[in-house]
Amino acid sequence: MNADATPDLIGQLMGRPELAEAWQELQLAPGAVLFAQGDPGDAFYTVVEGRLEVHAEAADGSRVVLERIGPGQQLGELALVDGGARSAGVSALEPSRLRMLRREDFLEALPRVPALASMVIELLGTRMRRNAEYLGYVSRWARLVTEGDYAGAGTAIQAEAADHADPNMARFVASFADMIQSVQAREAALRQELQQLRIEIDRGKYEQQLAEVTESDFFRSLQSRSRDMRRRIRGEDEG
Repeated sequence: MNADATPDLIGQLMGRPELAEAWQELQLAPGAVLFAQGDPGDAFYTVVEGRLEVHAEAADGSRVVLERIGPGQQLGELALVDGGARSAGVSALEPSRLRMLRREDFLEALPRVPALASMVIELLGTRMRRNAEYLGYVSRWARLVTEGDYAGAGTAIQAEAADHADPNMARFVASFADMIQSVQAREAALRQELQQLRIEIDRGKYEQQLAEVTESDFFRSLQSRSRDMRRRIRGEDEG
């Protein structure tokens, strides 16, 4: 979602006279949502003041924190190119001020200012390199999880966290570690439920088999003969 482009590149983009009237300013209160995951990508943003959190929703509905960004950083650059759905949501952690460039304004200026294309390509290149790094980690960790090697995944995650001073990577690693623990807990709970179900099924089979025996004609006949035999024995004893 976010790319750490150089301040010079952002400054150049914001300083283009052809876009001077296109930039709009936004103010966000703490907790305010800039956009949600899945929303249409219709604008590019740069952070002037404050801090924002970039997050995605995991399969179990939990929130995975991807990054926290501040002044000089940007987000939504892909929206300038394809306008597709947002891959993550963004909300303000504190009072924040942003500048926004709408996709339609960017596309309107592009034919007149070819240099804008190279700027956006550089933004996207930075973003893609960062995403590739994240995906490399996730693919390795996910492989260990699918193999059931939770201990190995935990060790790999801790090793990556120790090797990175980037606080965003540390938060990403922590979120992924929490997600793995959640998966492991659900698997353990499911295993316990299956064991309980197996016990109940075995008990049900036993009761069914017992009923089949005790309700059979042979068993009833055997019970009748047993009662007759006991009566005869009692009669002989009394005689």
